[in-house]
Amino acid sequence: MRGKPIRVLAAIAAIVVAGFAVAFVSRDDTPRGAAFVDMNHGDVKFAKGELPRVLNAVDTQTAQVANDQLVARGREIFRDPALFEKGETCQTCHAEGGATAKLGTMVHDTGVPKLKPVPVPTPPSDFDGPRDPPALFDLDKTPPYFWVGNVKTIEQAVATPVFGHMAMFVPGGKGAPDGFIDCQSDSSRDECVKQAGDIAAALIAYIKTLKAPESAFDDGTLSPQALRGEKLFQGKGGCIECHGGPDFTDNLVHNTGVPQLKFNSPYRPGNPLLQSNDLGAPAPPPDPGCGGANAVACDLPPPATSAFVNTPQMRDLRDSAPYMHNGVFKTLKEVVDFYNTQSIVGPLNLTPPEVDDLVAYLNSL
Repeated sequence: MRGKPIRVLAAIAAIVVAGFAVAFVSRDDTPRGAAFVDMNHGDVKFAKGELPRVLNAVDTQTAQVANDQLVARGREIFRDPALFEKGETCQTCHAEGGATAKLGTMVHDTGVPKLKPVPVPTPPSDFDGPRDPPALFDLDKTPPYFWVGNVKTIEQAVATPVFGHMAMFVPGGKGAPDGFIDCQSDSSRDECVKQAGDIAAALIAYIKTLKAPESAFDDGTLSPQALRGEKLFQGKGGCIECHGGPDFTDNLVHNTGVPQLKFNSPYRPGNPLLQSNDLGAPAPPPDPGCGGANAVACDLPPPATSAFVNTPQMRDLRDSAPYMHNGVFKTLKEVVDFYNTQSIVGPLNLTPPEVDDLVAYLNSL
């Protein structure tokens, strides 16, 4: 990253997190703490050659079945608690495509493998810390996927949680619901690969229909305060450098110094208070233009203790608290204050009235 500092406000969008509310979904402005929900979305281990076979099965089902049929079935699967290991559904974390404020964040805990007994399904244990479930609006238009941006296609992004989240695939779980094949012991069998492809194809078709609720931004009815905030977003705040386009994301990985936090593990006895150590994605390679005899002015390196995360979209932010990949901030004002005074892209030198104007704009998206 060279030139002037990247004024990311990226957490502002890391924002699309636990708390969406379409008019008919009730919500609580105070998100709960960590929830005990299987979050094996991105770390499922496939047998050699299994994932390409599943992706081929997704393509075959998509080509052979009418889209409206796939959408209808996908909508049912998205909501059916009988299909999921602990009764949690896609809708649990992604209500109507958004994120569910009442749910809060999902905890990763390196101590899980040492628990006796180990929970089934096994919670993720790749680091210590919470993660916010992002919204799914325009998902097919915002690759790569997951907070670390390690999945390049929507087909793989949806197929992976089918194996890590659904009862008929989770090893040691409750078993297959009626009408489905039990694939817990060997999911690489041909009939299991086809079943996974059928489920993923339906979910993908439905997810592609999910759009953010219409807002003042969409209607062109921004308040005078939000209009001032829009100018700050595009100018002095520099937010647009990472949050441009119709979904307000550059689809790249950034590290803006979002702090680690203390959290309670819901898995360990007594729910002890732990310190997070989530470093997110691998750091991008250094910009070659920042070194050598003709080096240009470049940004300072980010703190080694904070995470590189995939920049999420920013629609329906007002209903998406808590914010950032780890839910460290509870309000949009906290997010803007952080970027204004503490992040590596700061100081932005926003005045208190300007902070309020920018928050008003973010609330309008």
